[in-house]
Amino acid sequence: MILQNIVEYIEIEFPGIGRSQIIKDINRTYKSFVNRTGLIKDTHDVTNDSSTSYSYPSGINEIYGVEFYDSDSNLLEGGLPKYKVDNKIIYFYDYYWCTLSKLPTDIATIKLYTYDEPDDLTLSDEVGIPEQFEDALTYGVLARYYTKYPTLDQVSQDGSVTKIRDLRMRTAMKNDYEEVVRLAKKYVNTNGNQFIIETKQPEI
Repeated sequence: MILQNIVEYIEIEFPGIGRSQIIKDINRTYKSFVNRTGLIKDTHDVTNDSSTSYSYPSGINEIYGVEFYDSDSNLLEGGLPKYKVDNKIIYFYDYYWCTLSKLPTDIATIKLYTYDEPDDLTLSDEVGIPEQFEDALTYGVLARYYTKYPTLDQVSQDGSVTKIRDLRMRTAMKNDYEEVVRLAKKYVNTNGNQFIIETKQPEI
């Protein structure tokens, strides 16, 4: 599905909002959904310059795994540094969680496994998440619009008509969105990375 398909569907429900605003709100929902579910993964290589801490490369939301490689691109195993993350900085410690003065010299490259921040979508872009979760973008935007914009006619005793918010549709869209979030998280947990991530944190 491309972004234009989602925009056109939302325009049928809310024709007066304007296409540019709809695109902006879809991208806002898209980034929130990806951040909550971790659906967009990537790897980033960092050259070992002997530092024991590195700031996140741009566009990264979270690091979920680290591997170390030597100068011949061989994966290193056993007794390697451990790490923790704080405020978008990754800190390395020795195998026993003691402070390092520098990383071991046999480490040439640090490979970071990451959940990334998606770029904004344009009309012709594929959404870029598994097809079964694409409806989350529609649900999320519609939940916001049904909360914000009156769509139902309410007739008063004197015959006058006023517009009111459709709270039933707002709740339905919000619930549908949260259900897709749940399913996407389950998908990520089932199809996630295959190596064990060190989760113990050093005492500081």
